[in-house]
Amino acid sequence: CFFFESSQKRKDKNLYSISSLGNIEQTNRRISNGEGAIQTNDKLLHSEFNIRYSIFNRGNIEQTNRRMLNDEEVITENKKLGHSKFILSVNPYLVTHMKNIIIVTFSILLLQACSSTNNIIVIGPAESMSISGKGPGQDAAINPYLNSNSIATVKNLGKNNVVARIQKNGELIENITVPAHEKREVTLLNGYELYFDSDLGSKVSVSFRKS
Repeated sequence: CFFFESSQKRKDKNLYSISSLGNIEQTNRRISNGEGAIQTNDKLLHSEFNIRYSIFNRGNIEQTNRRMLNDEEVITENKKLGHSKFILSVNPYLVTHMKNIIIVTFSILLLQACSSTNNIIVIGPAESMSISGKGPGQDAAINPYLNSNSIATVKNLGKNNVVARIQKNGELIENITVPAHEKREVTLLNGYELYFDSDLGSKVSVSFRKS
């Protein structure tokens, strides 16, 4: 009986040892699985951190690029302003010269406007009128280029035809008919005389410019 009990106890001890080994192996597997899960979580957290860091860096890069573009635009504008200020400050003669050019141009335009002022002339029926070439007090219009070549612009404002007659020293050079509401240009050389003739009467506008 004693021998049987000893054998039974050994058998129980062996079974307990095997069971303990199984529990240890299960525990080790659980630890391994836990460590793997922890490592996986660490990798996921690290990946998520990298993604967030990348997004943050991308935002910073975009902001930096926008700032650089804005800075380039500001620098360009400042360069333009600085260049303009440089021209105005360094070369005041240029400003004075430009002012003189503007004044001279305006004066020339004003003189041309004054010299080309339209003269309105009313011609009666069967009337002939000296317009230019006879001299002051005899001409119906003032030609500022009387002693040089000029061009007379004749516009018929009436309803009847007008004839622009050109003579020199009493000799007929040319007759130019100007129909009602139409315009003609008459070349007047130095010494030419201009007359207007109308059978039924009309109204004429005439201006002169240098040829």
